[in-house]
Formats: sequence, C-alpha cells, structure tokens
Amino acid sequence: MALSITAVMGILGLVVDVGWAYWRKVACKTAAQAAAMAAVKAASNPYSAQASIACASLTTGPLYKGCLYATANGVTDGGNGNKQSVKMAAGTTSVPIPGVTNVSYWVTATATEQVPRWFTAVLGGAMTVAARSTAVVLAASPGSGGCVYALATSGTAIYESGGGKLSSGCGVYVNSNADTVTTPAINLQPSSSITASGGSKIYIATGGGYVCGANLNSTCVDGSSMSPMPTSAAAVTDPVGPNLPTAPTAGSCASFSIPTYGTYVLPSGTYCSQVTAGGSVTLQLSGGLYYLENGISIGAGATMTSTGGSTLYVAGGAFAASGSSPVTLTAPTSGTYNGLAVWQPSSNTTASSLAGSASLTVNGLVYMPKAQFNYSGTGSIAGANLTVVANSLNLTGSATISNPASSPYMSGGGPAPGAYLIE
Repeated sequence: MALSITAVMGILGLVVDVGWAYWRKVACKTAAQAAAMAAVKAASNPYSAQASIACASLTTGPLYKGCLYATANGVTDGGNGNKQSVKMAAGTTSVPIPGVTNVSYWVTATATEQVPRWFTAVLGGAMTVAARSTAVVLAASPGSGGCVYALATSGTAIYESGGGKLSSGCGVYVNSNADTVTTPAINLQPSSSITASGGSKIYIATGGGYVCGANLNSTCVDGSSMSPMPTSAAAVTDPVGPNLPTAPTAGSCASFSIPTYGTYVLPSGTYCSQVTAGGSVTLQLSGGLYYLENGISIGAGATMTSTGGSTLYVAGGAFAASGSSPVTLTAPTSGTYNGLAVWQPSSNTTASSLAGSASLTVNGLVYMPKAQFNYSGTGSIAGANLTVVANSLNLTGSATISNPASSPYMSGGGPAPGAYLIE
C-alpha cells in the first residue's frame, strides 16, 4: 500500500511539473508573439537585417520596442533571476518560415525560460521551455491590387527622363522581359526615380532588366534611384480586363458647344466629335458615363472637374490634358462602372497624355491596356486611390499614388500589404 501511495504521489508530482512547464511555455509564446508583432509595426523602410541578439544588448530601434512588449507580457531577458531570455532577429531575405512570399521584412522573437522541477527534482535539473514567433511585412502580391501596371511584354515598359519621378504606395509591376542597355524593361535616365513605399515592391518579369542612370542591372548613378531595387517575378495577368463589365455602346450623338470662359456643365452621353476645352473655361462633368468616340482634350488654361462619379469611355482618340490648369476626375463608387475613371478599350491604341504644368488628380482606375500613357511637364499626377494600368508609361514629370483604386474590377489574389503574424 505504501508503494502505491508513493507511485500515485510521483505521478501527481509529474503532472504538476509538466502542467507548470506547459503554462510557462504558453507565457513564452505570448511574449514572443507580442515582441515580433510590435517590432514589425515599429519598423519603417528601409529595413535593417539583424542576426539573433539578446534583448539586454538593445537600447533603441524597432527590435528594442519588441523587447519591451515581451517584458509587458511576462518574459524579460535576464528576468526571474536570469532564468528568462528573449532574443530578436530580423531580415529582408531568407524568411525563416518556408512557403511565405512577397515579404519585405521579417522579425523573429524567441522567448526562453528555465522552469524549476517542484516535485520531480530527482529526474534532474530545471526544465527549459521556449517559444518562437515570426511576424512579417508583406508587400502586395502581383495581381492583388497594385498602383501601377505596365503590361507590355517586350520593349521598354517604363521610361523616365528629365527628372521624372514615380512614387507608388502599393507596388509597380512591369511585364516586359527586355534586358539590354538600349532596351531594358525599365529605363531611368539620369535624375529620374521610382520609389515603392509602405513595404511594396518594384517587380520586373523574369528575365527583364533595368537601367538606372546608365548602368544595366547595377547600381544607380547620375542622380537616378530605385527604392527598393527591382524584384524578379512572373509576369502578372491583366488585373482588370477579365473582370470588366460589358463594354458600353454608342448612343445618339449629343450636341455641345463649349465656350472659352466661364463654367460649362457637360452631361453624360455619347460624344461623336472630340470634346475640347480651351481658354479659361471650367468644364464640369455632371457624373455618369461619357462615351467618347474621338477622345477628350483639356488645353491652355481650361480646368476640368467632376461633381459626381464619372467614367470616361475613350472608344477612339485619347484622354489628353495640357496647359496650366488642374484636371480632376473621380470615378463612380457604385453601379455598373464602379471605380472606373478612364476606360480605353484594347481596340484603342492611341497614346494618352498629360503635358505642360497641368496637374491631374484621379481617384479610380485608369485602364488603357494597349496604349501608352505619356506625362511631361512640371505638373503632377496624384491620386489618394488610383491605379494606372497601361501598356507602357513615359514620364518626365512627377506621379504620386498613395493607395490602389477601390473597384470590384480589380482582381484579388493575395493578402493585402501590411504586418502579419505568421508563426
């Protein structure tokens, strides 16, 4: 009977010790997860790699903030009589979790604790429990909703000169695999730049190359820059075309007579001759679908605004603006053409352009899959929610896009860019 009681007490002691160790392992896991996630959220591009380092050696930076979160969750490097440890590591390549792609930055936190044996000391010294957690900053996946798509599969798809600057908050995707110094997929002349911010990237189709100032697939020179440097990836599919609604058909030709001054309200409808605004007139779109058989031209000191959600369907001709006055276009937020600001079908290969010192502000999709978009001058292209899908782009001015357009016609395909806990 005494032997049985001893055995039972031993089993109970083992259960208590194992249970305590498991509870402390859960505590380590919680601390590691909090540390990893806090660190990636505190980091900003350009990101820095860091080999595994003890929290006690950190005094500043995003990894140090991660250490503070570990402490707040009960595990401190050197804590509990030096029985606890927390280590941090970070990088921009070689993600420690297999199968995770489009990672701009990762942080791994490892929390460890020496747990005493209360009832089973005869089995040896303290038990060691440990937990690891990894958090990442994901860039937008190709095809999941970026800002700029150049769909040309050959030749130079993005060309910048004269100090051209393209800034994208949600990625740049180039489908060309051209790779020579005279005809690269991306050609940045001196003082030109492309910047992908917010953890997004610049993608070039596999085999494609870039010139940055003068060098092919090498360091940027002569004031040119790319940040980050391009990533090779499979060419993306057209993110809009397969999802478009049925193309509109022309109606009866609307009559119009735009003056050279004052305000002229242009109702939606079919316009068989080119819509041209010049002088100092303000052309006001009242909203709806504008079927343009010969395009639209805003020139000289004319201004264009839209009081309601408007879609320009450019069946022929081009969408062009020049001069010194601003052009503003906002896509519908509901209905058949939800999110479509400019729709130039594949059958229309006429290049569209913005020139002079005019500025173009668009919220919505600019879709011209078989046409080039040219921008030159001292104005700017901007959009808080803008996606440009063109065959190719030629820029000598500044284009800044913060977020991708919101439209049901943009295809999905991957998680949105941002910080994620993956382990």
